[in-house]
Amino acid sequence: ILNIKNLGNKEDDFFCYGITEDLILDINKASRIKIPMIADVIKFKDYEQKLNEVSKILLVDNVLIGNLMKMKDNFKISLQLYDAKKTSFIWTDGWEDNIKNIKSIRSEIATKILKSIGSEVPESILESLKDKNEISPEAYELFLKAKYAVLNATSTADRELAQDLFKKAIKIEPNYLEARYNYAMTMVHGNQFERAIDILDDAFIIAQKERDFSGIAGINTIYG
Repeated sequence: ILNIKNLGNKEDDFFCYGITEDLILDINKASRIKIPMIADVIKFKDYEQKLNEVSKILLVDNVLIGNLMKMKDNFKISLQLYDAKKTSFIWTDGWEDNIKNIKSIRSEIATKILKSIGSEVPESILESLKDKNEISPEAYELFLKAKYAVLNATSTADRELAQDLFKKAIKIEPNYLEARYNYAMTMVHGNQFERAIDILDDAFIIAQKERDFSGIAGINTIYG
């Protein structure tokens, strides 16, 4: 999945990056699938190579490309799935919705990708399609800005900015587990291990109460 290109304001780059990374993580849940992580594909952000060349470099059979336009609390995304062996596109599709529904849209996109390449769709993705626990657009934007800040962090001040953004997202949505365990990861990066464990312990209690198994998996990854 190559970086989804931003067709809107420059300050919305964080949103495109966040959607790209989240789709990669969604697809990575599928068994017997090799998908390059965000660190591998970010170098192709402004790619000029042909898609079959990109597929050879990344050692993949399929490449997803697309663009996104963010309009306040709404977004429009257009995607194309490329088959490197046939050197043609398998499909072209688009989605338009409110940011509060982004989780179900992501799951719909991931399901379409996996079915197109003959892969089984993980239960966690199918459950997300039914999930009615919407994250507020404001909290989700703060979460994506925080992750983007982590990506570009070069100093302690940058990491503290990311932590502040995570905290703001959690204040708006206390049960936002992704924000909580990513917040804990910034503590790990800063060698604040006891604080990280405290954050994860609180998140784990919420995850158990909500029976959020995807959240528990994310928390355990950071524990590890």
